[in-house]
Amino acid sequence: MSDEIQVIDLAPADSQMEPAPCESPPPPPPLVRQESVLAPVPEQEEAPKPKRKGRPPGAKNKSKPKPPPLEEIGDVEEEPPTRKRVRFQHPDHPNLEMAHALLNAMHAQAESRANKKRRLYETWF
Repeated sequence: MSDEIQVIDLAPADSQMEPAPCESPPPPPPLVRQESVLAPVPEQEEAPKPKRKGRPPGAKNKSKPKPPPLEEIGDVEEEPPTRKRVRFQHPDHPNLEMAHALLNAMHAQAESRANKKRRLYETWF
């Protein structure tokens, strides 16, 4: 076999040329197999060691910081506990009736919201 490669042009050069008779093209030259040389793969001697569980050696226990000492203050006034419902107190305001009506309306609105939620929760069971 020769090392030359044959090129076959299948398209006619001129449009006036007659089509070539149906001849089968010569078979392509057989492929020459070349072996590539790869670097040898080093075999692993042993599987990688799994990570050890727990604390690494040499780790120390750290103590929690001590809370600062409580200093007693004699003149500390405790605030009264907060109340959910505001009680009506007579302010120094000329429109006491309007303030009282507004406060009652706000209480009624909060109560209706709570009842609505309660009814909604009851429908879930």
